[in-house]
Amino acid sequence: MRRVSRGVPIAVLGLTMALGFPTPSHSQTSSQDEDAIRQVISGMDKAWNQGDVKALTQYFTREAEVIDVLGGIHGGRNAIERQNALLLGDMMNGSNLTQDVRRITFLEVNVALVDTDAHLYGYQSLPKAFSGAGNVITVRVRHAMVNANGKWRIVASQFTYVASPQ
Repeated sequence: MRRVSRGVPIAVLGLTMALGFPTPSHSQTSSQDEDAIRQVISGMDKAWNQGDVKALTQYFTREAEVIDVLGGIHGGRNAIERQNALLLGDMMNGSNLTQDVRRITFLEVNVALVDTDAHLYGYQSLPKAFSGAGNVITVRVRHAMVNANGKWRIVASQFTYVASPQ
């Protein structure tokens, strides 16, 4: 199996832009790709809501990296799985997650940025730095995704907490 560096899509995009070649527009990508990406997001929500950490982490590449709401970095699918197991086994046990896709931006045919608004409710507790309006916390999420072998997977995610109005 040939391994491709994670930096290759970004390098290709940079070279394409530097040389003045047009990058693929949203209209050049298929609605099937958008549907597949939305299914990944929906599958993540379902896995979280069922407390199924294995199913949740299947949506990440082996080398994926997640930056959590506290700024912690979790590199690799195993680390992401461990972190989610801790959360779902403790303060987030029994919680429900919904991610509303705000935007899908295709940087290349097989590279997309996916912005979501994630809403988490029904949690056991929160760190003191967080406040939930009506027991719901909102997090802005940016997923960088790649399509390899016909499957969209996450290579990087960053979660940013949205403070509730006081």
